Amino acid sequence: MRRFLAACAAIVCLSGVAQAQGALGANYNEHYEDVDYRDLEKADASWVRIFLTMPELDRGAAEHGVVRTTLDAGSRGYRTILSLKWPFPKHDFPKPGSAEMKQEFARLDTVLPLVMGKVDILVIGNEPYIESREADRDLDLNTFYEAMAARAIDYRAQKCGEGCKTRLYMGALNRLDLKKNLTQSADRWMEYVRATPEIEGVDIHPHIDSIEASKPFLDYILPRMRAEQKFLVTEFSLVWWWKQNLTKPIPAAYAKKYGVPATEQNWQAIKAALQQPVAKQQWDDFLSMSPWFESRKHYLRNQMKMFRDTGRLAVATYGFKQGSSMSNNFGPEKTPWLLNSVFAPRTVKANPDGSAAANYAWIDDFKALQKEGTAASTVQRKPNIVVIYADDLGYGDLSSYGVTTIRTPNIDRLAASGTRFVNAHAPSATCTPSRYALLTGDYAWRASGTQILPGDAPALIRPGHFTLPMMLKKAGYATGIVGKWHLGLGNGKVDWNGEIAPGPLEIGFDYGFFMPATLDRVPTVLIENRRVVNLDPSDPIQVDYRRKVGSEPTGAEHPELLKFGADPEHSNTIVNGISRIGYMTGGKAARWTDEQLSDQLLGKAIEFVTARKEEPFFLYFPVNEPHVPRAPHPRFVGSSGMGPRGDTIVQFDWTVGALLKKLEELGIADDTMVIFSSDNGPILFDGYNDQAVERAGDHTPSGPYRSGKYSIYEGGTRVPMIVSWPGHVRAGHVSKALIDHVDLVASLAALVGQKLPRDAAVDSFDMLAPLMGRSERGREFVVEDTKLMVTTGATVASSGARILALRSGDWKLIRGSVEPHEFHGNEIGTLPKHQLYNLARDPGERENLAEKMPDLTARLAAMLDEFERDGRSAP
Repeated sequence: MRRFLAACAAIVCLSGVAQAQGALGANYNEHYEDVDYRDLEKADASWVRIFLTMPELDRGAAEHGVVRTTLDAGSRGYRTILSLKWPFPKHDFPKPGSAEMKQEFARLDTVLPLVMGKVDILVIGNEPYIESREADRDLDLNTFYEAMAARAIDYRAQKCGEGCKTRLYMGALNRLDLKKNLTQSADRWMEYVRATPEIEGVDIHPHIDSIEASKPFLDYILPRMRAEQKFLVTEFSLVWWWKQNLTKPIPAAYAKKYGVPATEQNWQAIKAALQQPVAKQQWDDFLSMSPWFESRKHYLRNQMKMFRDTGRLAVATYGFKQGSSMSNNFGPEKTPWLLNSVFAPRTVKANPDGSAAANYAWIDDFKALQKEGTAASTVQRKPNIVVIYADDLGYGDLSSYGVTTIRTPNIDRLAASGTRFVNAHAPSATCTPSRYALLTGDYAWRASGTQILPGDAPALIRPGHFTLPMMLKKAGYATGIVGKWHLGLGNGKVDWNGEIAPGPLEIGFDYGFFMPATLDRVPTVLIENRRVVNLDPSDPIQVDYRRKVGSEPTGAEHPELLKFGADPEHSNTIVNGISRIGYMTGGKAARWTDEQLSDQLLGKAIEFVTARKEEPFFLYFPVNEPHVPRAPHPRFVGSSGMGPRGDTIVQFDWTVGALLKKLEELGIADDTMVIFSSDNGPILFDGYNDQAVERAGDHTPSGPYRSGKYSIYEGGTRVPMIVSWPGHVRAGHVSKALIDHVDLVASLAALVGQKLPRDAAVDSFDMLAPLMGRSERGREFVVEDTKLMVTTGATVASSGARILALRSGDWKLIRGSVEPHEFHGNEIGTLPKHQLYNLARDPGERENLAEKMPDLTARLAAMLDEFERDGRSAP
């Protein structure tokens, strides 16, 4: 939702890719009380199925545990299946128009408003041909269930609309391996499924004694459905095979190892474990030493293959946890459902944390099947993906992160609709390296030249290098960038007056409308695809970062022309009253106006999503705020009370809100995953005298973390991050999972069903499950980096050597490098010797424990060396 984390290792999300696949989820039957999200996370489960016994609604629908648990699972990002069970074991089916029928309609009417549009699949009927008297399994059964289905169809049409999330299926057919069950009523059941456009398919429950016995189920239903319809398998097992072996003797090896009488039968060993749960090893030995079980330990894997090979499976759910009904009065005639369960809390002692121990055999195959089924689902289209990437926005710059000194209501709403991360990291403490890592899945320190680039630098990501947009384009996405590029262009010396390439279009983007570098670097022009926008051929552009070109005034020469003063580095050519880094001349008609630039970029982003609303799209939207120079539009001036830096954050929040509003107006908000973050930590003074320091007041842009941009301390890379996708990503959740932007390539590849080449995205981990709010199990480690910034006169450059740090759990190691440095008021975090911090106890990184804990320091340093040396860190 997955694992979803790895998420995927396992989220099963999309149709249209790998159609032979189908999702595998967790079935709880009526035992909603057994749902434990720790179990689901351990098994990488992405779907939850429960059935609701309809007469129980007389005690209140909204308060019913099945309803509450199903909706809660959905809010956490799990996909949900709710089966409606009408038991008629002792009386006739209600007649049309009767008081009894009205009562059943009333029950249905209480639950539909609660679940329609919220659950992914609603199944009309659980096991109609079991939950009724044999004599009543005739056309009266069909009449009743068809009436219930029609009621649900009408309600969905009237109250939920055409784009309703909830899909309708008819309930399960049982024992189709027995000819006596191939009745006229069963035929009519399938005729109704086929003839009703609103019904997506049918459920089956093949509880059997061999895999071969499931084939008659498929042979019966598949020819009787429309070609586009799919089937569910919300229950399946080898339970009748297990039952045949209950009265056989226990394995001799087991009896000898555990001192159990050799004459004991299998059912007796199971009952003993139910009476006093045994250690996991003992339970595993009992089953693994039993040939009747060991020979079929891959039943789940093999059965799923049969279902998936049809190309028609939507979702299957497997028994997930031993429930109370499975263990009551256990004996030789008891159906041994508990042997099917993925978790075994009734027969095996609990784990030290109190969670259920896994049953023997099933969990490994269950997890592997999640990965194989990544690309399948009942979702009708791939989600649009929008990545909003702020520039120098800090952990403490948003009110959704508990800040009271500034208000960001639109980003707050985004956080409320999705999952907010408190342990997310930019790959680097500066912009270019972070953007490189996000788009390639490779840490930037592995490549030469990945530092803050001048505006005329050559393309850093070369054509042919595997990238995120390239992968999504292969998956059928329209891809676009609108905003800040800053990854170099061309092959060395850019001709700004002709076609500019290579650039974004050569590495996977279909469309680009972007700034070549940063707000404070020349050229201050926008490029659409490969050409400068509004360029007058009679006024050609020249750019130079070493010497002045043309006769235009500079900030150093004419400070009286400036809107605000600047340091020597930022005192070159003046554009729009602001002096920049580097020199340029010409291109006056093409130059941007800083105060209008955010609106201009937003307009292009809106144009992009509007034009592509009918197809899946990927929009990379790297904005400028709150990077220098900070020149907000007049309508935002004074809005924060903190000067231009605060005002640009308010402007940025408005921009985010405007884009989200447009997605809603286009009717695609629910089909769009929005990923929001920042390229590195914050900075107050960064070359311009805009009073960011003086007017910050009590505002601490890095929150509780030390330093900010340029720094190897946490403030340099720990950034705000939010993921939202209504109905899919867990809403209102705060995640502590360790995440890095470098993981977007592998995680989104898992989402859209794309396999990564072995030599690509070498540092990108599949973190889809935590990104969806489905797991707190993030990365085991993150490598952070920065470079020293050294000022020489009016020139600022990186010193060369990378400064690396390793996050592992609560620990952080900063590799020893050079004497302490700072830049623009931010500590870089360097020391000649290693530094070691426990971030759980010391988030401000004030107590260096390296000398007190030399063994741990050495171990983490060796890990960092290994990651650097090996050339990849991803699996």
